[in-house]
Amino acid sequence: MGITDGHIYLDSNIYFQGMRPAVNIPLSVTRVGRQTLDKLSREVNKELTSFLVEYNRLQNISHFGQELTDEVKNKLRIGELVNQFFNQPYQLTVPRSVQLIIISMILQGIIITKGQLDDIKIGLISASYNRSHQKMLFDLINTKDIKTLHDNVMKNKDNLIKLIIAGGPATTKN
Repeated sequence: MGITDGHIYLDSNIYFQGMRPAVNIPLSVTRVGRQTLDKLSREVNKELTSFLVEYNRLQNISHFGQELTDEVKNKLRIGELVNQFFNQPYQLTVPRSVQLIIISMILQGIIITKGQLDDIKIGLISASYNRSHQKMLFDLINTKDIKTLHDNVMKNKDNLIKLIIAGGPATTKN
């Protein structure tokens, strides 16, 4: 038995793509990290990890120049958005509620461009610091499973858009 709880594999290719920290998710291992998360965070972690492994595989296949199906193109686009979401300035703190909501919006196809992602992130972060909006954000993520989270976000996407517009600058970038 070792004295470590696992290892984090840092990857220079990921670093030079602008992602920091440059953690290679499929190669990194933890024995206790997931046990410290609540049930919803574990489910989101599991779904994201599984998706990112598939995304990396599809990204490697796409370099061979073969014709890609619409489903593969969509998964590659979603993977780029997830990576863009994780590529944040070191001084930016994204509250847990905003992280879960944005990941749900990306995985469900509500966010489809990097410009939308940036606007939604800024708007939701601003809204999360407004006491009158915190309850709504908390109610959306106050669940124990990812399916209910996705349902809550989908049902309330119009209210989220209103919050985003009220919470920060909402420009249309592509």
